[in-house]
Amino acid sequence: MRLWSWLRKNYQKRLFPRKRDRQKGFTLTELLVAAVIAGIVILSAGQAMNAIMFRERDMISEQQRRTELNRAIDFIADDIRMSRRVNATCDLDTCTTTAQQAVTNSTSTLGAFNPPLGSIGTSILYLEIPLGFHDCDANGTLDNPQGAATGPTEYIDRVVYDVRPNTTTWMGPRTINRYGRIPNLSNPQVPVDPCSAPQASIVVADGITTSGANLGTCNGTVSGAGGGFLACVDTLTRVGVTRVTLAMGGQVKKALTTSQIYEFNSGVYNRAQDGLTGTDIANYLNTSPGGVSSCTVPSILNQPRPTAETLITTAGLQIGLATQAASGGTLTNANRVATQSINASTTVPCGTALNYTFFPQITGTCTVPNILGQSAPTTATNTLNSSLFLGNAQAVGTTGNSCNVQTQSPSAGTQLACGSTVSFTFRPPQNQNQSCT
Repeated sequence: MRLWSWLRKNYQKRLFPRKRDRQKGFTLTELLVAAVIAGIVILSAGQAMNAIMFRERDMISEQQRRTELNRAIDFIADDIRMSRRVNATCDLDTCTTTAQQAVTNSTSTLGAFNPPLGSIGTSILYLEIPLGFHDCDANGTLDNPQGAATGPTEYIDRVVYDVRPNTTTWMGPRTINRYGRIPNLSNPQVPVDPCSAPQASIVVADGITTSGANLGTCNGTVSGAGGGFLACVDTLTRVGVTRVTLAMGGQVKKALTTSQIYEFNSGVYNRAQDGLTGTDIANYLNTSPGGVSSCTVPSILNQPRPTAETLITTAGLQIGLATQAASGGTLTNANRVATQSINASTTVPCGTALNYTFFPQITGTCTVPNILGQSAPTTATNTLNSSLFLGNAQAVGTTGNSCNVQTQSPSAGTQLACGSTVSFTFRPPQNQNQSCT
């Protein structure tokens, strides 16, 4: 009994609570208020997380966009560095014009574009990139990947950059498109395959704005005025090099804010001019405007091509187009200069290009001419040198006209490989003090 009394006294409230104690807890109102507060907290946390994710996405998009536009400018700049002419079809300062006019002019100097340019937008840059002298077989395979200093055909890649409205799945409002051969990055020996076909309407960059690019001060000709892709072409006549300043405005779409425009500027010089050094460019930049030097055109007629080109660069001029003459080649004048575009001793601005033609190389078989009766060995030798060389010339006999050719070997009409020798005999002069000349 005592135990029960003690338990009842000490644990009754715990073991047998009163009815009203068992009903204590949260009311419905309290639960609803708590649920609302918890919902607000969760919603705020979710919005904060979304904002963080969108901001991170914007940062990634911005960085990717900057990288894409930088790569586009670098790619265009590489083309300019390899080019011989920018917005021009000759090397004179007066030939620098708009890109569209240069495209039109090039069809008369280099022929029609194949494949065609197609429907292009506003032309910004026209480039002529020399690819060297090569031979392409019937299958379009490059026979001499190393190239040569001379050859039957000098390949020139015409590259055209234009900006046009976006009509495809590319990001608008405009795209920069390229026409030209695709660089061959896998073969450093042949960075551009001359036997490959040009590609038209290759998108280099999208999301180009309709305005926003800023060139700053331009001392040359501006292409694409007021657009999102601009080029300032400034021909430095003194050294025959072109300085190009590029400006590009690219649009970046953002999730949290409105789209943003990023501007890029880059300056580049073309480097495909022969005989130019960094000192040449530095000398020009240190010369006040109008201080263009004058140079005298040398005579390169009948000079071997390497000698002629050395004379051109030594005179302060640029080597222009070298074209093989259709005919007139002999053993003595093969690969020698036949004509030059500017007469010798003419004064022109330094850096002017001097074009020339050269005689073709004689190949195949040649017919031995008839030299019997020629009045002197010199005359006979000149006749042979049109296709053959002089072999043994011997003075024999005592009859016949003095110095006339008496016999020849092989006989006239014989077919020989061009460059072979022909021997002959001639009647010596009657007076020993005379000579056959």
